[in-house]
Amino acid sequence: EVIIDESLVTLESKFEGQLLRINRNALINTGELYGLHRKNSLAFAKLKSTDYEPQISRRNISKIKELLK
Repeated sequence: EVIIDESLVTLESKFEGQLLRINRNALINTGELYGLHRKNSLAFAKLKSTDYEPQISRRNISKIKELLK
């Protein structure tokens, strides 16, 4: 866990193209993303350097799918 004083909106705009919002509380490094998987009705991001799989909001699933093409 990392604590940063800047808002996610600020970080997202500062690192546009490198960070992607996947839900209202999380950004991911697009270079770390290699897939997604579903469990029940939820979707989760698969990241290269960690086993942690953050949940993707329904609103952002289409962005993730487009990025993975």
